[in-house]
Amino acid sequence: MLTHLRNKLSALLFDELLCRRYPARLATTAAEREAIYRLRYRVYAQEQRNLDHPELDAERQRVCSEIDEDPATRIYYLGDPERPLGTVRIRVWSPGQVPAEVVRFHSLDRLPGVERLTVGDIKMVMIDPRLRGTHAAGAMLVNALVDTMRARPVDAWFAVSAPGLLRRYHMLGFDAHGGRLISGSRGLEVSIVGLPGDLVELERRGSPIARALRRAGVPQGEPWIAATRAHMAADRTVAHDSAAVLEALERLAARPGSVVEGISRPVLQQLAREGAILELDEGDKLLHEGFVAKELYVVVDGRVRFTRGGELLSERGAGCCAGEAGALETRGRHGSSCVASTPARVIALRPSWMRALTKRLRHEHGVELERILDRLRAAQAEHGRHAPLAIRRVA
Repeated sequence: MLTHLRNKLSALLFDELLCRRYPARLATTAAEREAIYRLRYRVYAQEQRNLDHPELDAERQRVCSEIDEDPATRIYYLGDPERPLGTVRIRVWSPGQVPAEVVRFHSLDRLPGVERLTVGDIKMVMIDPRLRGTHAAGAMLVNALVDTMRARPVDAWFAVSAPGLLRRYHMLGFDAHGGRLISGSRGLEVSIVGLPGDLVELERRGSPIARALRRAGVPQGEPWIAATRAHMAADRTVAHDSAAVLEALERLAARPGSVVEGISRPVLQQLAREGAILELDEGDKLLHEGFVAKELYVVVDGRVRFTRGGELLSERGAGCCAGEAGALETRGRHGSSCVASTPARVIALRPSWMRALTKRLRHEHGVELERILDRLRAAQAEHGRHAPLAIRRVA
């Protein structure tokens, strides 16, 4: 009962307070879009050092593509038109009209009946560092989706999530749907889908956007929703159930040489709260050398190999970690690349969650946490530290 009331209150506050505080404005002028392209450059090039992004124009200090210039593309932003603080790009297609590259990217061929749905694609979601840790990005996204659906109802919204953010997207109403893991320049990402016509499920899990969707009058209860939910529930590629993550961590804690060897159950429970388990295929790339460390991975089964400058550094199995730079340094960068050399299972943990735990539990479990940090430092020494590159700054 208390949980239900808490969820209702959270949805009310999100809809009435946060969505009003962080409105999404549709970019309708060339000047607005140019400011958004420069925001992307600041995030991708200056902050994340993602210099291989296919849409990055270093000379003009912007990130833009032909998709952005398509009149059917809707680009929303948060904040001042001349200096936006956040942005999201949205595209929508009628049933059967989804481009082949989008079908491949999101593995829509694996989702039964999707060809009969109106499909939306969410890309380029980003927020200014000063607003991270708030609900600004979520409120901006919800406002943009609701505004789009007022003009054109959408059955299924597709997006991508870093593994460590899957729980947060789950609360918003997005889940993995059995698609192939996306191995790109930012490391591994997961294709996720949100079903705005399933308010019963959104309200059951306490999604803060349920109230906004109900207020917007989104059509509900289509018969295909139950079959889609059943398909998603059967997927084993991605799991973010705390019990499953805890079970895997406890097995690793009993394994000599593991990064969590000997760690107590209370600490493992805290780690598991924000973790996810991913099933990797051979060749899936976990990390890219020189890029910002977004996830900390712990190998459960299988093997991974580390390379630096194309040269093999090592190959490791269950209990090893990858992406330790993010847990040791704010905005830390990978000193090496990491690829699955066999089919494997890994636990993904958000570095920011690791740092928060270190502060919150330092008095009660400080010795154990320091032991984990020592092992991460040893891994960093083995994998190498990244030497920063000079990047042109946007004024």
